[in-house]
Amino acid sequence: EKEKEKEKEKERLVAYVLQKAKQSESFMDMLREDAEKDASWETQKSLSFSLTSSLSSSSSQKSREQTKIYYKTIENDTKLIVRVDQSIKRDMLVPVLATLNESQLYASWLPSWTMPKLKFSRTEKLDQRGRCSQLLLVTVECPWPFSTREVVLDALAFDDIDESGVVAVLLNSCDCEDDERVPAIDHKFGQCTRVDFHGGFLFRAIPSEGDAWKKAREIHGDEMIVSFIFNIDPKISYVPVSIIQFVTRTVIGTLWAMFMKIANKVKNGEMKEHAKAIESKRLALYDWVDERVKIMFARIF
Repeated sequence: EKEKEKEKEKERLVAYVLQKAKQSESFMDMLREDAEKDASWETQKSLSFSLTSSLSSSSSQKSREQTKIYYKTIENDTKLIVRVDQSIKRDMLVPVLATLNESQLYASWLPSWTMPKLKFSRTEKLDQRGRCSQLLLVTVECPWPFSTREVVLDALAFDDIDESGVVAVLLNSCDCEDDERVPAIDHKFGQCTRVDFHGGFLFRAIPSEGDAWKKAREIHGDEMIVSFIFNIDPKISYVPVSIIQFVTRTVIGTLWAMFMKIANKVKNGEMKEHAKAIESKRLALYDWVDERVKIMFARIF
């Protein structure tokens, strides 16, 4: 009986790996495309945030040179797709990866809004598979008249350093029928709707050709691009323009700026809880991450 169970688990694992391999190929192809040359994307020109502490005109200009946000709606305006491209220095790569990986600490830095109301009320790691795969539950209290939204994310990090010199993180929603680890929706705090989410992160070198990242390279000394994209189906019949503007102008910008700010603090040793978490996983994970990143830099720089 135990042997049969082991065989089933092996088959499930093989099917999972094959599915993720197929998803990762199309995902990386999509993020390698230049959004500036794709007319289907709207560019968010009004960035209401800065990665520096000041919101002066110069720091705002710097943000536009280093941060690009795009969005579009599809399927009769029922789904929203958002893309963020961010240039960084190479010494930010491991801190960014660590900030992403330490999901149990998200609640300590994720922002919230009161008008309109938007709050990450729950971020919980449900399971960990190996060192690079997590199952996360995220619950968000949404503005009236929408009920609370929830997503269970299957997060898988991988690298294609030897072939193409990139690191990626896949994020795909799943539900009870997809994965036995996923709990049923808990309605004890009111009506809740589980949404669909597909996206992820891609880390790569700034292309040497073209002018899109010329100022980021030459003026700010950045060497890498972090690209984040997601396609979300919020399970409503129509995404109002006001919600799109709030998400693209305020929510995404603020979340992204906070994410980069925390990663920078992780790099500088200012986040004590992150430092403890990283040190506790040093042998099992972060020594290996450091080694893979060294190999990546040797290949792309």
